[in-house]
Amino acid sequence: MCSLRIKETIIFLSIVFFLINIAPIASTEPGDQTSQGATNTPLPAQPQEKNISLSELLVRIDEAVAKKDEEINIIEISLLMSKYLFPDSSMNETRMNLMKICREILPSVNAKASIQEKLREIKNYIFIKQGFRPAKSGPGISEYNELSIHSWLFQLFRDKTANCTSFTLLYIGILDSIGITCYPVVTPDHVFVRVKLQDSFINIEATNGELMFDSDYERILNAKKDNYYLRSLTRKEYIGCLLSNQLGFSLNLSGSYADALKCLEKALMFFPNFPDALVNKGISFRRLERPQEAISLYQEVLTRYPDNYRTLFNLGNAQSDAGRLSDAADTFSRVLAMNPEETEARVKRAHVLFSLKNEQEALAECRAILSRNPDTQAVFGLTATLLGNLGQHDEALVFYSKALASEDFGIFEKATLYSNMGNSLAVTGGFEKALAAYDEAIKLNQKYISPWLGKVNIFIQTDQIKKAQEALANANSIDASNSRMPYQRLLVNMSLNNVDQALADANEILKNDHGNIMYLWYRAMLQISIRQYSNAISDIKEIIRINPSMPGTRYMAAYVYLKKQEYSNALDQLFAAGSSAQQDPVIRGIEALVYAMNKMPDTAIEKASSIFSQANPIPAVAYAARGIALFQKGRYEEAISDFDNYIWISPQDIMLREVYTCRIEALKRSLEPAKQPSLDAQNIISRYIAAIGGEARLKSINSLVAEYTNKSKENLSWKTIVTMKKPDRYLYQSFKSSNPLLSGIDGKSGWYDGM
Repeated sequence: MCSLRIKETIIFLSIVFFLINIAPIASTEPGDQTSQGATNTPLPAQPQEKNISLSELLVRIDEAVAKKDEEINIIEISLLMSKYLFPDSSMNETRMNLMKICREILPSVNAKASIQEKLREIKNYIFIKQGFRPAKSGPGISEYNELSIHSWLFQLFRDKTANCTSFTLLYIGILDSIGITCYPVVTPDHVFVRVKLQDSFINIEATNGELMFDSDYERILNAKKDNYYLRSLTRKEYIGCLLSNQLGFSLNLSGSYADALKCLEKALMFFPNFPDALVNKGISFRRLERPQEAISLYQEVLTRYPDNYRTLFNLGNAQSDAGRLSDAADTFSRVLAMNPEETEARVKRAHVLFSLKNEQEALAECRAILSRNPDTQAVFGLTATLLGNLGQHDEALVFYSKALASEDFGIFEKATLYSNMGNSLAVTGGFEKALAAYDEAIKLNQKYISPWLGKVNIFIQTDQIKKAQEALANANSIDASNSRMPYQRLLVNMSLNNVDQALADANEILKNDHGNIMYLWYRAMLQISIRQYSNAISDIKEIIRINPSMPGTRYMAAYVYLKKQEYSNALDQLFAAGSSAQQDPVIRGIEALVYAMNKMPDTAIEKASSIFSQANPIPAVAYAARGIALFQKGRYEEAISDFDNYIWISPQDIMLREVYTCRIEALKRSLEPAKQPSLDAQNIISRYIAAIGGEARLKSINSLVAEYTNKSKENLSWKTIVTMKKPDRYLYQSFKSSNPLLSGIDGKSGWYDGM
């Protein structure tokens, strides 16, 4: 009995020496701290400890690791690391808590003869008597991305909750104190301890105290034994592991990437080529905008561990950062092939597909995520954007509302969401709500150009050109070199009928984006308006080459050929639209127009009249074609009737100038000098002015009509009134300023002269 007491006393004194005979960090002011861990008994007041810098920490670690391996104090080094990461933690309090556990567990452990019995006693004390519990069963990619406060002993003693790292540290502290040699062992995403028996080793699962074999970890964790995993580590190697998986990883998560890199380089000095350290170093490189170096590290790890899905996940991130989007999409697909339930990899793949403009597949990924968990806020914004881009604006607006109501987005991200929401609202006609959304985006980020450009579009659509100019000026002040500015300038200049400037804008856009069909179309229209027909035909041919089935392109080509008096080419363009298109009343109307322009009035009248008997509604071009043909036949009154119908149906059509010119000439030829044309003069001028929306001009010209009426006794002809200097100027300027396609009403349309 006496010898047993002596033995217990010797062991207890060795514990005290182990735990307190360590050079403490210099203390300054006293402070009251209470243990909330191993016991409920308040500890004595401890001196407040000085914080430690990273450089000081690394020096202290170097000094500790310079000793013989068996003399390296893992617990003390871990306390230094946790003090650096969590300055409010107390090293002294943690030491005293660990000493208290070792003192309380000592009698029952020493009463057991075999190591297995001692280990069972330790297990009962930790998990039953003290009630320590695991913080979580094991990390997935998303769970891995949280700052692991549970990796450190001070937190274990605060709330009795720990992960595998802090439980392993607890076991190392206890086993070292009672003289049982132990070794740390790591696998991907896990760590435990191993003790040596007489002729073998036994593993202790640190999170529950169960005794396990290597084959158990191979089966449960799919781990394979090699130079790094599932082997007994030296203490120096395990310090490298802590530097990588706890310190470096935590610094990466907190955004201290340069400091993390220092720790990871140190980790690889202590544990060369440790895969976890290489992966974490790759994360540092990636966050420091050095993605190619990160890719190299990940690929190095994957040559040894091709199925490590976390390394693959990080490789996909780095490839995405490096602009290697197709490679990134393939890499995330490999991750999902290994683990189809991995939400974050699916989210990343959806974003990459969106960047690749593979929007349908990206939306399919988002829907797959939401089908598993409809509350996955991380994809609300992307889903909304994809739906908006694909024209599904009603559903997009639902997801924009969800995204903006979530807490998953920062200020700048919300600004983007509001701007995109405004785009969808604008498409659905909710201009006021769209403008409100753009204003919210501008409030959140005053340097964000997109909402200003969205406002430009709305103001153009609602004919608020002055406001469009103001919004464009604001956008220009934010980023004059923005790639979208020429597009917006083009739209504003077209709205202002600044044809020359709009054409310059179109040329600038197509210089850098020569295959953009929309702006080829705009340039062709502008070229038509200033009678650059050959240039217009070149652009139209390019549109047809890129997209032969684009609606309206061949109609435009036919019209240009009409203007060039190349009638067979015009007909070829109409027939090239296909047999189904040839049944379209509009195409048949253009065909009739070609015959009229080609001075084949009988055929034109026949073609147009067949449309009147079969089509409902009747296209405006059919009236124009028959009107011109009737004019050619000298049937002026009937021609005027068709021209009037054309004007009312399509007051902004590209044929408007020709129709008005011909209408005036028909009226002139139909009137005898003795007839009084005042009412008809009022009628046609009012219709003309109403068609171009010029109320001010209407009032001005009304006075001319009244003047003409009062001079009826002079038998002024219609030709006189329309060629008077003042009204001619009004008519000409009205045509030219209202629509570039209407410019040039000068009585020289060519296709009726001399008829």
